[in-house]
Amino acid sequence: MGRFSVFIPNFGVDIRIMTSITDDIHSTIGGRHLRIDASHPHIEYVGRVKRDASGGVRFCLPGVQIHVRFVGASVAMEVAPYSGCFMVELDDCEPFKVKSGRCETVVEIADGLPWGEHRLTITYCNEGELAPPVFYGFLISSQGEVLERPELPNRRIEFIGDSITCGYGDEDFSADKAYPYPEVCNAYYSYASQTARLLRAQCMLVARSGICLAYDRHTPGVGVFHDMLTLYPYTLFAPEHDTDLWDCGRYQPDVVCINLGTNDVEQPSFEEEAFAASMARFVHEIRDRYAHAKIVLLSGPMLHGEHLASVGRALDAAMKTLKNEGETSVYRHDITPMDGSLGYGTLGHPSLSEHTQMAHALATFLSGLLQW
Repeated sequence: MGRFSVFIPNFGVDIRIMTSITDDIHSTIGGRHLRIDASHPHIEYVGRVKRDASGGVRFCLPGVQIHVRFVGASVAMEVAPYSGCFMVELDDCEPFKVKSGRCETVVEIADGLPWGEHRLTITYCNEGELAPPVFYGFLISSQGEVLERPELPNRRIEFIGDSITCGYGDEDFSADKAYPYPEVCNAYYSYASQTARLLRAQCMLVARSGICLAYDRHTPGVGVFHDMLTLYPYTLFAPEHDTDLWDCGRYQPDVVCINLGTNDVEQPSFEEEAFAASMARFVHEIRDRYAHAKIVLLSGPMLHGEHLASVGRALDAAMKTLKNEGETSVYRHDITPMDGSLGYGTLGHPSLSEHTQMAHALATFLSGLLQW
């Protein structure tokens, strides 16, 4: 159990924040707290989530958000063990990270808050394809209450991508930067999430590290690693184990940003014409779900040299095909290739500073495109 204290100037009081709480004190917490079940209608979710048979809410994609407003002086959340890391936004305080390890089912977020109304947003930092997190609810002060759903921005963006969009290794400040520990992979600081915050928009990430647009990959010991064309319709990105299809009516974005191709171009069988045709097909599938959204094709910052040129030509070809087929709301935004001046994250991925630079450029582009 890792307790530490943080002084938050907004409140002028000492607020205790704990990263996790072990099961042996779970019952004590439950006894002195009011439980707000995950299915409570006043809890707002942004992202692909599914009601679990256990009564919780299951998800696996990074960046899923849970919003709630409550009256009380303390708050914790119940999750399945080993659910990973979450970013916490509490009122006007600086965001901070909490973690659920292998044995923790209750994660205390804050204690000693001034009694009154508080607003809380929890953002899932990691990717949960191996152990999808399950959220069971919140625990607040026993005399507290949950309030009406918080108002969220009317603007909505969906980001579709790979490890770059996931924020893979963006908090890796180590010397070797060789292994993607969950603690250093933070979707909250990815260019996608930062762009949405700059534009005061809701944000849904549909992304997985290593994914291609149109190439299934076979990983030793893991099996088939499906491409985005295969996985996109599924809520939990696991068609072999869960066939639940995502209801796109639950989130209709104003704009969809697609950042794919970095992994495709690395495949020995990569062909520009085939990739262009697959991208055009994927855009049509997006259009079938989102009739009025603008769609923006991005080039990834890890592309250089011939790989960058090849993906660029393929995206140009896809744009030409789509225009000929009557699609008039597709656009291009090329992310500036990394040069190392802002450092690197894990395995050569963008650093946090690089993500911030990417976000400012993309936010400027989208602001002009959407008149936001």
